[in-house]
Amino acid sequence: MFTSTAFDTDFELNGSFTGELFATINKKDLDISLAIYELLPDGRYFFLTRYVGRGSYAADGSKRQLLKPHQKTHIPFEITRFVSKKINQGSRLVVLLNINKHPFEIINYGSGKSVAEETMADAGEPLQINWHNESFIQIPIHRKSF
Repeated sequence: MFTSTAFDTDFELNGSFTGELFATINKKDLDISLAIYELLPDGRYFFLTRYVGRGSYAADGSKRQLLKPHQKTHIPFEITRFVSKKINQGSRLVVLLNINKHPFEIINYGSGKSVAEETMADAGEPLQINWHNESFIQIPIHRKSF
């Protein structure tokens, strides 16, 4: 989880966020979940948008390319939901990066088999992830010039 510092002026978040993740994992695949929230000055969270993607389809959405266990992997993402919201002074942005294990979706156990056919028996050892520092997210921000 990343939390920005409090913003000193209002601005508009307008567009789709993109980015590149770099990770080393011990499996052949993983499903990534990345969510962005506005943390309001009163401590409440406002959900802005979410990206869910499969590592093995990150380079080419039309062809599955399994990841190489224990090797640094580049995971770009650019097809995300459009969001438009005024972010007020005093708010912060929160980015939550995790692995998609939502109970209402198919769980990717990382074995390399078709995800729809994997079972818990295919999981093997627990997923281990090392996120690398060159990972980044670009968030479309528009500030009015006066």
